[in-house]
Amino acid sequence: MAALKFTDFNLYSYKIQLRKTLKLKSVSIDSREGLILKIFDDDGNCGFGEIAPLPGFSRENLDDAKSQTIQICNTLKTSRSQLQPEKINSALKDFPGDVYPSVSFGVASALLILSADRRNISLSELLNKNCSGSLQVNALLSGSKEEILASLPHIKESNYGSVKLKVGSKELSEDIDLTQKVREQLGESIHLRLDANRSWSLEQAAAFHSQTKDCQIEYIEEPVSNSSELQLLLADSSIDIPIALDETLTEIEISDLKKFSSASALVLKPTLLGLEKTFGFAELAKSQKITCVFSSSYESVLGLSIVAQLAAAYSTNIACGLDTLGIYADDSYLKLFPVKDGRIEMKNIEVLNRQFESLSLKEV
Repeated sequence: MAALKFTDFNLYSYKIQLRKTLKLKSVSIDSREGLILKIFDDDGNCGFGEIAPLPGFSRENLDDAKSQTIQICNTLKTSRSQLQPEKINSALKDFPGDVYPSVSFGVASALLILSADRRNISLSELLNKNCSGSLQVNALLSGSKEEILASLPHIKESNYGSVKLKVGSKELSEDIDLTQKVREQLGESIHLRLDANRSWSLEQAAAFHSQTKDCQIEYIEEPVSNSSELQLLLADSSIDIPIALDETLTEIEISDLKKFSSASALVLKPTLLGLEKTFGFAELAKSQKITCVFSSSYESVLGLSIVAQLAAAYSTNIACGLDTLGIYADDSYLKLFPVKDGRIEMKNIEVLNRQFESLSLKEV
């Protein structure tokens, strides 16, 4: 692949109102804020990236991310070196201190998309010439118990192959009851994924599993409070819980994955991991035959489209966690990221200029 150099960049901010308050660990938000990076070369080609730390999950805040993005882009713009696309991630290692994960995702994505634009191909094609032309998407179940159960007929009619249910915020008996009812109403053909967000003790996780063994759960994300307890749970052969790693991936190095080799899946969120760790975990999981599920961190439609292209490069027929645009008050974004029959066709979302133009942006 030909070397590249960008000659200028613009950085924009966005603020999108949510349909209703979103609870994220210790914080609640009514809007989603982030930055959009656009870079150019002398031939008029451009690349896009999104930098949107997620409150309650990202270690950096938006002001920190903005300052670091500007610093990195100014340095890269004035550098005499030409970047090879396959070395874009390593180029970010040269900066003093840690590059924030959201900045790594945004800047590296923009550089890679610029490289793809120069070749007139998509990001997913740049990363893998045999990339997927479409992606399965898991439906996200949210709201009260009544709202969740009322939504299931529509999900079945919409031909979703997988759904994801949040658990852990209620009494354990309520989570067990809801899980059983969701499975009963969905039938056996739809995969059921759970996300406990580190809400349970080891004893609670074991009790939950004993009561839901017949629910055919594909996996439970982060059932216990920390990665040490997760290792204990994975090592306990008497409790055969299929487990997915999510928050744990932000705390460990790629080489540490061997300590969690019996995990069923990795949930890869590029905004929270950065692009280097995302790629590293994806490659290692592939070699160890661990399922990789690319997932949103509630990015804008542009950032979501970039995550989808990464998923298309690495996934074959694994349902992704990309059905998140419904949280926004503005329904128009859904038209730019259409999900039909539980799938997204990559050809419908690869023109990132449309996503960029759809956002109300303010240059910073």
